[in-house]
Amino acid sequence: MRTYSAKYINVDFGMKTILGGGYYSGKGSDDKYGIPYAECICDFCKKHNIKRIVDLGCGDFRVGSKLTGACEYYTGVDCVEELIRCNQKKYGNDKIAFLYKDITDDELPDGDLCLCRQVLQHLNNSQIQMVMENIKRKNYKYVIITEHLLNNPKTEKNLDKISGMHTRLFLGSGVYLDSSPFNYETQKLACIPYDRKSHLEIMLVLLKRTDDR
Repeated sequence: MRTYSAKYINVDFGMKTILGGGYYSGKGSDDKYGIPYAECICDFCKKHNIKRIVDLGCGDFRVGSKLTGACEYYTGVDCVEELIRCNQKKYGNDKIAFLYKDITDDELPDGDLCLCRQVLQHLNNSQIQMVMENIKRKNYKYVIITEHLLNNPKTEKNLDKISGMHTRLFLGSGVYLDSSPFNYETQKLACIPYDRKSHLEIMLVLLKRTDDR
């Protein structure tokens, strides 16, 4: 995914530079969606005694900053080196750290809970498989993945696409990890309305594939 880093900053993954040299991850990180997401995750952390959160695709940290009170240590990971440097300088301390990594194949940091929010939707199916296998190698206690999905129950699932800014919504599709070719067991934790046609779905992913049985 690092090959997309330069484009990611400007256009491809919704990351835009703003006045003052900061970064903006896009509408999906606005409080309208970030606050209910953080409430769901913080509640999960309390129930399951989570100490360490690993946040894959942390972006500008607007959402991650709402999670740090629910754990003892937060690690944000992103493929944009400039963004990571900016976040580490502004927010890094003895409880919060940011790492520059390609989540498809770099070794991921240790933690109890791995989060991946609205990241897979930008990748092709092969890259999604790579990310999931990489997450499995760390043996996290819990993995929660959030995707932007259409409300239409007849949506064609997991259509492949070229990696980049646009998601499968433009194809009338979405990422469904419980369906082919991924076939992971998932449990829905919450849905956050996005607009009249779509929502954000927060899913606990059990890393044993249903086709491994």
